[in-house]
Amino acid sequence: MKRHFLFALLCFAGILSLAACLPGLPEFAVPTLASTPDPNRVATSVEKTVSIRQTIAALETQIARGTSLVVVETPQTTRISPTVRPPTATATPAPTVILPTQPVAPTAAPTSSVSCNAATFISDVTFPDKSVLSAEQSFTKVWRLKNSGTCAWNPSYTLVFVSGAQMGAPNEVALPASIKPGETVDLTVNLIAPKDSGEYTGLWQLRAPDSQTFSTSPKNEPFWVKIIVGTTTMSGTSFVDAFCTAVWKNGTGASLGCPASRSNFTTGSLMRVDAPVLAGGTTDNEPALVTIPADGSDGKIIGRYPAFKVLAGDHFVALLGCMNASPKCSVTFKLSYTLDGSTVVDLGSWDRIYDQNWVKVNLDLSSLADKSVQFIFTVGNKDGASVDDTAFWLSPYIKR
Repeated sequence: MKRHFLFALLCFAGILSLAACLPGLPEFAVPTLASTPDPNRVATSVEKTVSIRQTIAALETQIARGTSLVVVETPQTTRISPTVRPPTATATPAPTVILPTQPVAPTAAPTSSVSCNAATFISDVTFPDKSVLSAEQSFTKVWRLKNSGTCAWNPSYTLVFVSGAQMGAPNEVALPASIKPGETVDLTVNLIAPKDSGEYTGLWQLRAPDSQTFSTSPKNEPFWVKIIVGTTTMSGTSFVDAFCTAVWKNGTGASLGCPASRSNFTTGSLMRVDAPVLAGGTTDNEPALVTIPADGSDGKIIGRYPAFKVLAGDHFVALLGCMNASPKCSVTFKLSYTLDGSTVVDLGSWDRIYDQNWVKVNLDLSSLADKSVQFIFTVGNKDGASVDDTAFWLSPYIKR
């Protein structure tokens, strides 16, 4: 602060020295009173005097403020302009920019749309829709369902009749066992076909222990049994075409799915083959019903077809043998029938091994004319094992 003040005093002294050297100043300093003053000279002197005083006043002000002065001289006037010193630069902190953020929606806790009790229809194990039965014929309907809910089923759950044709069934049937979510179960009900010809439908549902009923997804529809009561004739390859209308079981009485997804030499299986390769490598252009008996002692596979009316002159015709690439095949074929659903009568049996000596069957059915007959196909293993017992019924049909 002292240095600024000293510097200002020196500047002030310099200005006074300059003022003494300015032209015309002696005449102002030593005026001649006796002579008449020149108006122009007086004005000039006054102007210079005023300017000097203004300079001094400005200097005093700047001394107080600590601001340096620069003297600027023009042809007409002399003035002192203040030169403002730039302020010392100070770093200005960059402003913190807060960007707007998109509000994040709260994540809702996932909710399950799966019900406690729900079922999915898998297949008709026996008697698919519009199976033909004779009047008052006893039959067993089996549905395969999947537990697609979150709660396990147990024998407290029941299969209940809803509406339609009850066909001699009870109002409800308890489930056979506990079924966990994701597991399948075969639901069975014993029925009797009505005595009058026509088409009949019975609707069924499941019922939980709390009396709430539920059906099959996705529309929660009841599952049903649909049959046609009457008589029909079978011709061409209809035993193959209608093989899933038959009730198929193994020797232990366990129901078999129809058709099987693969060959099963343990529990038995059946499927249709449209271009079968017979033992020896011969490919036939007629469809075959390929049956595999269950393994073990008295292992077999049995199929009972719906009843139809035999006419005079009808013959049962088929070709029997082992499929190709089954060198250990050793089986017994048997054809039987029943009229009342209980008493079984054998029509014939044929042993076959793996060779090209296939058996051609041609049976006269005249003794069964005008009767409603259920044919029964049976294949059993001969040696207590069913390693590769793949036996074919090639184009079995009723010839008229």
